[in-house]
Amino acid sequence: MIDGVAALIIVVPIMMQIATGVFGIDPFHFGVLVCINPVLGLPTPPVRAGLHMVVDMSGARPTAIFLALLLSCSGPSRHSYRSAGNRCRSPA
Repeated sequence: MIDGVAALIIVVPIMMQIATGVFGIDPFHFGVLVCINPVLGLPTPPVRAGLHMVVDMSGARPTAIFLALLLSCSGPSRHSYRSAGNRCRSPA
């Protein structure tokens, strides 16, 4: 498997030409996507370098950390709103 930085060095110039030339994407927005996508890949398989780092530092099981991460990324549930005393009102 190729290293992440090496893949970016090889792929970004090619994808930049395609994104700006064919699809008309602004170079700034393309740069933001290039920076955000590796961050999204850190905790998720198959890369999940961030997940392995947290597992090594905390000593917890990978499934427990991934489940906590998944729950935190999915946002608060309606149950947590009700248990906190906040009431969700439906639009009038």
